[in-house]
Amino acid sequence: MFAPSSSFALLICLIAANFFRIGCQLVLTAWSAVQITGRPESVGHVLLISSATNLALSPLIGAFVDRCPRKKSLIVLGHCGVALCGGAPHALGLLLPGAAAFSALAITALLSSISGIVLACTMDYFVKHAIASNERTRKLAFINTISQFMLIFGTGFGGYLVALAPWRDAFLVIGCCGIGLATLCACRLPALTFAPRTRQGLYRAGPALYLQHHRLFAIASCSALAFAVGQVTNTLLPAFLNLDLKFSSERYAFVEAAWCLGALAASAVLTKVAKDRLPPLHRDLFIVFVIAGLLFFVPRLSALTALLAVHLALGIGFAIVRVRTEARFITECPTHLLARFRANSLFLSSAVSAIVFITPTVYRNVGVPALYQLLSAAIALSALVLFGFTRPWRAEPSSLSSR
Repeated sequence: MFAPSSSFALLICLIAANFFRIGCQLVLTAWSAVQITGRPESVGHVLLISSATNLALSPLIGAFVDRCPRKKSLIVLGHCGVALCGGAPHALGLLLPGAAAFSALAITALLSSISGIVLACTMDYFVKHAIASNERTRKLAFINTISQFMLIFGTGFGGYLVALAPWRDAFLVIGCCGIGLATLCACRLPALTFAPRTRQGLYRAGPALYLQHHRLFAIASCSALAFAVGQVTNTLLPAFLNLDLKFSSERYAFVEAAWCLGALAASAVLTKVAKDRLPPLHRDLFIVFVIAGLLFFVPRLSALTALLAVHLALGIGFAIVRVRTEARFITECPTHLLARFRANSLFLSSAVSAIVFITPTVYRNVGVPALYQLLSAAIALSALVLFGFTRPWRAEPSSLSSR
């Protein structure tokens, strides 16, 4: 069904183009929210819409993807959804001229989240069958390198785009990306058909599946905790550098670039040196514990060089954990449950994101340094608990894998 070299090259093209689109759309959404409302907290409100959508719909969409035998059709449908997102601001402006612009942006974010869930759940099938199990860590590290680079390129292009065009027109570029990717998938992506093994109810469609697959829960939780470190940085770093340290936007860009550089470097190294056999999961949880500790000390730093060094290390640790947990997930998750567990992983990450986004509002009288320490301590404690849970697993099991 798959020619390994051509399938992997096509996979790289699809993922690179999609991450360029994601980076561009992130900047367009954030800038448009502030431009429309004039309030900085509006960005968090849009992000909460995306997180709430993932929490509410990802288990149901994951079950639907697993039950739908034709995975290629779902990939095309997901990219058509992206195209719809790009045209939604203009379409809603024409259909509902009296509606608030922020409402149109919120609906666009909702549609984008739904399309993203479909794409994330379905692409795992193609990844698992296009990459041999003994090459997954290295090739997933390579994919992560390309993804990070295209994400950075996309955010840069998005910043350039919002300076040139009104926000509704800028979103049309997202629509063009969706149309192009849908066409490419329809013409070039090989067919992949699976007959669902069983008809499982709603209870078996959501996070309750973790009651039977404890190790997959530990893998998803490890990834979610690493993701939490990134979300804390995204949420608190701008305010810390601007309000507490009085740094310029250029210095903020340097610190963000240090994180991205660390993630790129770690992924590139893993592409060359990663072994076929992954280390035990508790080692990655230890890395999460360490980077949470580094995050705890960020508000104690005032020198730019120290902040650059710490965020470089945070990016390295984040990339190592994410790449290796992704390889574990693809290898160990039964094929017929891939979409359900990808949806469950999105559910956990969205829950973590919602907690991070809400914390500054709940503790509005607490300074940014205290919020850094509160959230990083919670991440470190969670990693420590999971570390104790996974420590008895001396070897990586292979019984769960189903190729």
